[in-house]
Amino acid sequence: MVDPVELIVGDKVYFTGSGYPRWQRDTDGDFLAYGTYGEVTSLEDIEDGLAEVYFPSIEDHIDCCVDELSFEPAPPLPGGFAVGDMLYFT
Repeated sequence: MVDPVELIVGDKVYFTGSGYPRWQRDTDGDFLAYGTYGEVTSLEDIEDGLAEVYFPSIEDHIDCCVDELSFEPAPPLPGGFAVGDMLYFT
């Protein structure tokens, strides 16, 4: 977790939340996934616990809760799975 006091514009961070399909784009279906790398672009709403982060992989700026950001890469998912792994429900 990121301490809001330590956060500055330009910091490189990783998203450690569960993902936000509500921010899904209509045209290409991108969404913010666990472990996505980004850069802090604004701290305008830091008093509300939010930081604006640009995520190059989805080419979008998103207001993220600072408790869902990390300076370190996101830890592996339970079971050793990684974002993007192909899984089958049986």
